[in-house]
Amino acid sequence: MKKIMFFVFYIIISIMALSYIKLYDGWEYKWEDETTWHKYETPGIPLENKGEMLYLRHKLPDIKLENPAVYLTGIFDNSSMYVGDIEIYNTFGKSFFSPKSIFKIPNDFQNKYLIIRVSSSRKDVGFFGEFLLGNEMELLTHQIIVELDKILLVIFSFFVLTISLIIYLFFLLHQRNSEVRKSFLFLSIFSLGIGLFISGQTQTFKYFFPNNVFWSYVMDLGKYISPIGIMGFFYNVFDYSTKKVIKWLIIYHIIYFAIVSGIQVMNGYEYNYYVIYVLGLYFSLLIDIVVMLYNLYIGFKLKDHKAYILSVAIIIVSAFAIYEILGDFRVIKWERPLIQWSIFILINSMIFLILRNIKELNLELSVKNKILENWNKELEKEVSKRTKDIRVLLDNSGEGFLSFDKNLIVGNEYSKECNKIFGKNIEGTNILDLMFLNYDKDFIKRVLNDLFNEKEKIKKEVYISFLPSEIKINYGYYKVDYKYIDHEDVVMVILKDITSEKELRIKVNEEKENLEKIVTIVRNYEAFVYNIKSFKKMLDELKNILNEDENELYRNVHNFKGIFSQFHLNKISNALHNIENKILVNNLNEDDIIGLYNIFEKEIHELKEELGHEIEEDILRIPKSKIYELEFKMKQVLNENSELIKEIKKLRYKSLKKLLYPYISYSKELAKKLGKVINDPKIISREEISIDPEKYFDFVKSLINIFRNIIVHGIEIPEVRIANEKNEGGNIRVEIYKEKSKINIMIEDDGQGIDVEKLKQIAKIKNIEYNSEEDLLNIIFLDYITTSKEATQLSGRGMGLSIVKKEVEKLGGIIRVTSEYNKGTKFHIIIPEVI
Repeated sequence: MKKIMFFVFYIIISIMALSYIKLYDGWEYKWEDETTWHKYETPGIPLENKGEMLYLRHKLPDIKLENPAVYLTGIFDNSSMYVGDIEIYNTFGKSFFSPKSIFKIPNDFQNKYLIIRVSSSRKDVGFFGEFLLGNEMELLTHQIIVELDKILLVIFSFFVLTISLIIYLFFLLHQRNSEVRKSFLFLSIFSLGIGLFISGQTQTFKYFFPNNVFWSYVMDLGKYISPIGIMGFFYNVFDYSTKKVIKWLIIYHIIYFAIVSGIQVMNGYEYNYYVIYVLGLYFSLLIDIVVMLYNLYIGFKLKDHKAYILSVAIIIVSAFAIYEILGDFRVIKWERPLIQWSIFILINSMIFLILRNIKELNLELSVKNKILENWNKELEKEVSKRTKDIRVLLDNSGEGFLSFDKNLIVGNEYSKECNKIFGKNIEGTNILDLMFLNYDKDFIKRVLNDLFNEKEKIKKEVYISFLPSEIKINYGYYKVDYKYIDHEDVVMVILKDITSEKELRIKVNEEKENLEKIVTIVRNYEAFVYNIKSFKKMLDELKNILNEDENELYRNVHNFKGIFSQFHLNKISNALHNIENKILVNNLNEDDIIGLYNIFEKEIHELKEELGHEIEEDILRIPKSKIYELEFKMKQVLNENSELIKEIKKLRYKSLKKLLYPYISYSKELAKKLGKVINDPKIISREEISIDPEKYFDFVKSLINIFRNIIVHGIEIPEVRIANEKNEGGNIRVEIYKEKSKINIMIEDDGQGIDVEKLKQIAKIKNIEYNSEEDLLNIIFLDYITTSKEATQLSGRGMGLSIVKKEVEKLGGIIRVTSEYNKGTKFHIIIPEVI
């Protein structure tokens, strides 16, 4: 019943479509320079081009029609159409390809001439195909019946486009076979191109969107897009020697399409540049056809089923494509496009090939899954056996193996060695409480959380590098290696006992430190002796000043702490640091001083044992009183500048430059400890300057505070220096010279300088007034002024520079400081030459 109703409906529509008048006979033509009209013997077939404007006319019949219109098929490069004096169509200078369309005409068309003006650069000019007069809707019905195959192909193309894209996205999201996935992508591109091309060519859909220009562009876009899809499909399906050629053809199509589109956009849409530059597309299409046929030839030789499946469709498409190209250029007579039938066959063959490919893949996967099933069974047995073997191996390896998950909980798989290391069952314990009790647990926890949350493998390795590589557990030391296991999302930990190595390393470091101490003392023996004398003197007086000037006591202790650190006398240095703490809380007593004295005596005794002789406190080889006596007598009879007096002075005077030498090695060693790099400090003396070491001794030893401040606060770590566009190594420069009986000492560095903003904050907190930046900088010489957040054995008390200033002022001198942020700091000390 349904079939009968459909057949009746089709008959009615067909009858309605036949109610039109064919305008075949009665056409006339003339050329632009002619006045006489000629009979058009072969209407619908173009005339040989004379390079002039061609006029065609037809007298319309005397009939009445509602909504009259004309329907024509044909090619008009540049044309206009008139009914009487009324223009109904014009494409002159716009290069629009208008193959088929229905044009409305005035209701009073009777007995008026339908005139067409047309010109062309081709070898012929005119139109071909049908030319009908009738009711607009009847003509539309006729067009739909005539173009039904193309309309169905458009619907089919967009259906294939939609399904292909859905399958492609599904395969992409599920990471399925990439070849099949790409095949669907290129099938969708080809279907899009074909759908656009046929939609624009038929122009049937212009009744839903009445814009001839738009549909012309749609057709040309499809013409440029289709080859990308079909060649991409070929590239993905055929793995022959022409693969590179196909790849370059695809790239050519994409680039050419982009260039023409760019020209079109830049120059507007009045002229259709897709038509103007179509020769480049046609040229590449001919090459495409040759390459595809060659691939099919290779496929036949190799007996490849893909070639058999596509060969018929490609040959048909190629034949009709060549037919259309030759007809477009009027090399042959072209009446009706038939390529849509071959395209329908081609799309279906492409779909069939993909489905067959999927079937083969599924069959292959089924076989592989069966093989894998058998493998898995065998593998499970092998893994079980190997697991037992590995467990025995790990338990007897002497190393601790454990793992923990993202919740930082230790798993149930760990080696027996872990029981010995931790002294308990560790399953279910938190790794932070198990291994990192002596570390910043919050920091370790943040690192581990970031490690588990990070997706990139390289960044995971970076986070692992933040974890400690050596740890102390109970009474042993262990080297720790970490390995992130991706498929299990756990971190494996390997613990290797290095207690013996660690203890040996500690002993070696202690021996090295001891040797450095001996070398430093031997190299700077005289300075060391002076410091020992001065310290013993302070100890003898310490009880008397215990309850008097607390600041003076603190300054002396702080100064000697730095001095003994310089000579690697760590026991005394640590003891002095503890004394500092007690002075600050006003908790120093005589027992502390006795304890300090005992530590001093013990370390000096050990030093004597190392040196093998007594430490001479008076390093002069003749009594000092005798030297003073000789010097006094010589001054009575000789001039002050006499060479003899100078020589006698040398017996008790020392080179200021040489007295500063110990600070060079001290600065380098301290920088190394703090992970900083400095070049060899330079001490430049314009002339030889000698001083009485006893009178200048306290001043010289106070200078250690400047050098320590430079290393601790001034010189940056290498990474910061490089970021600030400086050399990796910091520089310290000392210049000594005399000017107007004054000794000038310049100590400067190229570090980060003094942070003026921090000084302002300190001045505000401590209510210190200043009138200039120079005044502000000078507050660093006040007691307890420091920019450090906490005190260490190296710095942070805020007394070092205060000590230097007081010693300079004792000599009747002055000290100045200048600084430029990120450039460096300079201390300028001026003291009298003779005291």
